[in-house]
Amino acid sequence: MADYITSHGTQDVDRLIAYADALVQKYGEGTAELACQMYDAVAQASGVTVPPAEPAAPADYGETAKMVNATKQSPPQLQGGVSRLVKRAGADTTLKNAIRDGAEWAWVPHGDTCPFCLTLASRGWQKASAKALKGGHAEHIHAHCNCEYAIRFDSNTTVAGYDPDKYLEQYNAAGGDINAMRRAQYAENRDVINAQKRAAYAARKERNGPMDVLDEYVRSKTPGQGTITFDEGYSRAHHADEIKTAQWLHDTLGGDIVLLQENLGGAKKPDYIWRGKFWELKNITSDKAADSAIRGALKQIAETPGGVILDCGENEIEISALQAVIDARISRSGKFPVDVLVLHRKELLAALRYKK
Repeated sequence: MADYITSHGTQDVDRLIAYADALVQKYGEGTAELACQMYDAVAQASGVTVPPAEPAAPADYGETAKMVNATKQSPPQLQGGVSRLVKRAGADTTLKNAIRDGAEWAWVPHGDTCPFCLTLASRGWQKASAKALKGGHAEHIHAHCNCEYAIRFDSNTTVAGYDPDKYLEQYNAAGGDINAMRRAQYAENRDVINAQKRAAYAARKERNGPMDVLDEYVRSKTPGQGTITFDEGYSRAHHADEIKTAQWLHDTLGGDIVLLQENLGGAKKPDYIWRGKFWELKNITSDKAADSAIRGALKQIAETPGGVILDCGENEIEISALQAVIDARISRSGKFPVDVLVLHRKELLAALRYKK
């Protein structure tokens, strides 16, 4: 999921849901099958005869879509949501077969266990029943959790290292207050937790930078296709640069282009409608000039934002310095997704996509 988001972002929600659903189906089925194998192996080792374990169904498309829509603004939460649904298929398999066969279950901690899971683990072995299900699913599954259900068919069987009495002591020492356990755990691991937060913040800042979509523009180009039309009353004599760039767009990338008349009714309009969205052309002679150019362009395309075309002409431009200026301006003024195309000597030098 992380690789998909890095490559494609989260703007196309339908594709995002479809990809997440494919992951949940593929790996959910795999997790359920592994849970069946483990269940059957435990039964055989315990000397009991039960029907072969039946795999639980992974989350359906609708549930995955609901999860994606709830977490799409936070890639880490979205990734965690996919992992949770995948893991749940295995937990459902274990628990539902245990209910069918009258087995016992326990919640066994692994790794850095949260106070909530420690509290569940302190309850020890329990007879499997529908009470452990919520909405037909294993109740205790949350994201970024390594804990798991264990099952047994007799009281002589246990899991190495599983010590519910120890977990109960921790719970009682906190006065039965899970939040107090959380505070104590945070105090003990403050440095590690803060380092993780700093790393997450740095990753978030990096994600908020632009995506390089030059290859996307090259792959989707349809040179010469589409039409070039002019707004009523458009003054061709006063817009030679805009017309030349429109012709370049048409000949190089394709698509329907409408050149818009400026200052209609006192409101300054963008230069183009290209591929159904507003685009503004700005000619710049230096990387520093991009700051005011982007600021003005964002205002002009705000109604139906498509992007900004920065034409550097024949001027010598350092793309890294130019991008730094664009990044800084959009971080201050950007309020919507926007693409920035950089032209140099009538070649497409860069295509940057900024998300909000």
